[in-house]
Amino acid sequence: MKCACGQALQPGEVVACSACGRQNLTCSNCGAHLSTAPDAVVVSCLYCNTSLQHVDLGQGSPYFTVNYAEHEAGARLFTFLLNRFGIPRDFKQRSRIVEQRLVYIPVHLFRVTAWLNPSISETDSKAIIATRKFAYRTELADYRFAMRAKVYTDPRKLRGTVYETDISQADAHREATRFGRELMARDKKRFDEVAAAEAIQCDHLGMVYYPLYEIRYQYGSKPYSSVVDACNGVVCHTAHPMSLATRAVVKVVGLAYIAFSVAAALGLALTPATGCGRVVDPVGIGGFGGAGLILFTALAVGGRILHKALSRSRSGEEIAATEQPLELKELTVIMPVQERKLIK
Repeated sequence: MKCACGQALQPGEVVACSACGRQNLTCSNCGAHLSTAPDAVVVSCLYCNTSLQHVDLGQGSPYFTVNYAEHEAGARLFTFLLNRFGIPRDFKQRSRIVEQRLVYIPVHLFRVTAWLNPSISETDSKAIIATRKFAYRTELADYRFAMRAKVYTDPRKLRGTVYETDISQADAHREATRFGRELMARDKKRFDEVAAAEAIQCDHLGMVYYPLYEIRYQYGSKPYSSVVDACNGVVCHTAHPMSLATRAVVKVVGLAYIAFSVAAALGLALTPATGCGRVVDPVGIGGFGGAGLILFTALAVGGRILHKALSRSRSGEEIAATEQPLELKELTVIMPVQERKLIK
C-alpha cells in the first residue's frame, strides 16, 4: 500500500505517512484505500459511503479538507502548464510564483432532475458558488468540484481566507433551474420523437466550504493568474503565455484560410449557375449567392482563428482543465417492460 505522495506504507486500518503526514485509511466494508489530510475529522468511503471516522462538528456548513500543500499545488500547476500547446521554451526558467493563498469558497449543492416526460429523465449534480466576491466565479461555473467523498476538517483549525456567502439559497436555486433547462434541451434533441411533459426538480443538498489555491505567477515581468483545487490538485483555471512562433503560425493559418476562401468565393461568383457551377454548388445557390455563403464562412472561421491568435498575444491562453473528477450523471429511460438506467 502506498500513500498519495508515493511513500510505501505498512498495512493497517489507519496509517499516518511518515513523509507527508497524510492519513491513510482502509474501508472496513469494501476494502478501498483512501488518503486524506492529517486534520480530516470526518471521513466517509468514496465508494460505499461507509463512515470511517466521525467527530461531531455541530450544525454549521462543513469544510472540505486541504489534501495538497502549497508547494504541491504550485508543482502541479507548472507541470500542467509545461505540457500546454505553444508554451515558450524558456517558460520553466523564467517563471516563478509571486503570490499564493488558500481560500475557502461557499458552494450550494443541488441534485437536478429534468423530466422530459414521466418515462424519461436526466439527473446530474450541480454546484453553485455562493459568493460574488470570488474573482473566478464565472470561469468555474461549470467546474465539477470533488465532493463525492465526504472528507471534512475541523473548522476550528482552519488556515486561509473564508469568503462570505452573499448568494442566497433561493438565488442559487434559480441558477440550478437554468442548469435543469440545459439538461432538458439536450434530452429534447435525443428524444425529439416522443411527447414532452416537462418538469424540473432541484433538491438542495446543503452548503459546504471548498478549498482552492489562488496563485499568481510571473513569466518574465508579466503576471498570470491561476486556480488550483486544494482537494484533488486539479488546475481549475489558468492563463499562460504563448511563444512568438506559435502565435505567428496561428495568424498565418487564419490569413491563409481567409485568402483561400475569398479566392473560392470569387471563382464561384464568376461561375454561371449552370454547367460547372453545379459541381461547385450542388445545392443550386450558384453565382453570388454561393460566393456570399463561402465568404461568410471564411470570415467566421478565419476571423475566429485570428481573434484567438491576437487575444492570446495580449493576455495569454486561458484554459479550464478537462481532467475533472467524475460525478454522478444519470439518464433514466423507462421502457414499456423494464426500466434501464444509463450512466453517462
